[in-house]
Amino acid sequence: MSYAHQNEFTRIEGEFEDVKELLESYARAGKRTKKRLRNIDSGNIESALATANDAYALLLIATAERFLRAYLTSQGIRLPAGPNPGRWIDQCRNVFNSSVPQNPIRLNDAREMHNLREKRNAYAHGQSRSVFPSVRKVTEMLGRFFDHLP
Repeated sequence: MSYAHQNEFTRIEGEFEDVKELLESYARAGKRTKKRLRNIDSGNIESALATANDAYALLLIATAERFLRAYLTSQGIRLPAGPNPGRWIDQCRNVFNSSVPQNPIRLNDAREMHNLREKRNAYAHGQSRSVFPSVRKVTEMLGRFFDHLP
C-alpha cells in the first residue's frame, strides 16, 4: 500500500480510538457524578459512543472512494459526474490487474470492498443500523484492496 493510503487509514483509525477513549472517559465521569459535564448530556455521550464506530467506518469508506477516483483519474479514465463506487471498484481492479502486476488485486478483496459499499448504502438509506464491522476490521479490509495500488 502506498504511504499516502496507509497514513490516511491509520490516521483515521487513530482518531477513532482517541474519540472513543474520550467519550468513554466522559461517560464514566458522568455516571460517577450524575451531573452534566460542561453542559453535555451524558445520554448524548453514550449515544455518540454507540455510533462512533459507524461514523468512522463511513469516513474510511468515503476516503477509500476518494482514493479509487484518484487512481482511475491518474490512469486517464474519465469518470461520470455522479458517484458509482461499485463500478469504480471493478474498474480499478481491472485497470490495475491489466498492467500484469506482481501482486494483482484479488477478487476476494474486491468483494470485501463491494460488501462495505452495500453496507454503506443500507446504512445511508435507513435500512439498518450498526452494520459495519469494527473500525480496525474496516481498515484491514481497505488495506487489503489498496495494498496493491501505487
